[in-house]
Amino acid sequence: MWSWLKKCFSILLLGISLTIFAENKPVTIWMIGDSITQTYKPQLAPLAGIGQALPQFCKPGVKVANRAVSGKSTKSFRDLGYWKPAIDGIKKDDYLLIKFGHNDQKKKKPKVYAEAKTAYRENLTTFIKEARAKGAHPVLITSMCRRVFNKKGDLRRSLKDYPKYCRLVAKEQNVPLIDLNNISFAKISAMSKDESKKLYNHLPKNSKYPYWNKKSRKNKNGHIDNSHLNLNGAKIVAGWLVNDAKKQKLKLAKLFK
Repeated sequence: MWSWLKKCFSILLLGISLTIFAENKPVTIWMIGDSITQTYKPQLAPLAGIGQALPQFCKPGVKVANRAVSGKSTKSFRDLGYWKPAIDGIKKDDYLLIKFGHNDQKKKKPKVYAEAKTAYRENLTTFIKEARAKGAHPVLITSMCRRVFNKKGDLRRSLKDYPKYCRLVAKEQNVPLIDLNNISFAKISAMSKDESKKLYNHLPKNSKYPYWNKKSRKNKNGHIDNSHLNLNGAKIVAGWLVNDAKKQKLKLAKLFK
């Protein structure tokens, strides 16, 4: 009788241990996208991407695997072999954040161009289905707005129909959406031009960054970039992403502090 009870108790302890392990197993947030999301080498500072800043917001034990690559679109990310190692590494219960659009719209570059209504939409859908097949949780993110203004001095939208079709795919596939395009448009519209400039990779001539001084040596105004973020901007925008996940009460939000 005593031997039987010890055996039952051991089985119970094993079950509890396995449950605790399952609940606390490491989770990875995978990110695929373009230069707005990419992690950059230190010598390119202060240039930074959203995925580079995201680990600052994650709870201990949560890993961010940022696979975003500058210049890539939903088409070229797969065609050039960047997607395969990512999908091969994704495991059950991981998260996949998908953010493309800036390069998909470049008609003059056939290697990256993906028409919004057709190819872009289909490519996003394929990423989602393949991630789900691995037991992962895909999340779509619309592209952040560029810092460009109309003749009246108002911030204007430059990403055409790409945010629209990203939202549509999220609805069609029933996946969470973080609408960074609308979030960033509202936030930046509320800022002065000088204030919004501080988010982007703008550098005066003869700054403390040799790489950008060399790159902009012929420009009397220094380096001007209204698409890419600096270290401070990347952190602020990553914060917008995190806050929206919490606001929507997405499952993803449990991974953030």
